Amino acid sequence: MNRMIAVLVLATSAFGQAGSGLRVTTSNGIVTFTNVGAQPIMAIVAEAQRNDEPIVTPIHEYFFKPSLMAVGEKWDFDMVAQEDRARWGGKLPPTKLTGRATYVQFADGSGWGDASSEAAKQLFSRRATGLDAYTRLDAAYLSGGEAGFLAELEKPQSGWADSLYRTVQSEVHDVGAVPAAAHVHQRLLSANARQRDRF
Repeated sequence: MNRMIAVLVLATSAFGQAGSGLRVTTSNGIVTFTNVGAQPIMAIVAEAQRNDEPIVTPIHEYFFKPSLMAVGEKWDFDMVAQEDRARWGGKLPPTKLTGRATYVQFADGSGWGDASSEAAKQLFSRRATGLDAYTRLDAAYLSGGEAGFLAELEKPQSGWADSLYRTVQSEVHDVGAVPAAAHVHQRLLSANARQRDRF
């Protein structure tokens, strides 16, 4: 019995999804998506499940980042909470993992999979919200400097915009307002370049 449990915990599974440009592997509570395609990837919408728990739909987005997911690069999605890993001492009980991509957007703007799924719609909705939020923050800094930037951050937001503002507020706390404003500007530059060049 102990030998069977060890095999279940340590075994690694792998499979590809034709046309997606991805290889998906599962091991030790982590679902790994590797870009094995011909070009960089801009976004991944996925489904993952651990044992019989509800399916989760993680989204991995590069639209606002300086670089995309390069060929050969990996994204690890951990299905196990850190407190659980600490409690088990890194030795997980028998765990069944499944994972797959449902939508992939490539560097040239083309896509694979179901762009009409609710998760994919959420991806594009968050992009639009992000563009609006970062544009407002960037404009506030350009017109009002640090004081204007901080004042904009204090304005009430809702939904995904609230999450983005809170992230920037954390950056302000960690590195200061001016570096945080520069990070916002860089995200906006990355997004604008991708819209201009690929759409």
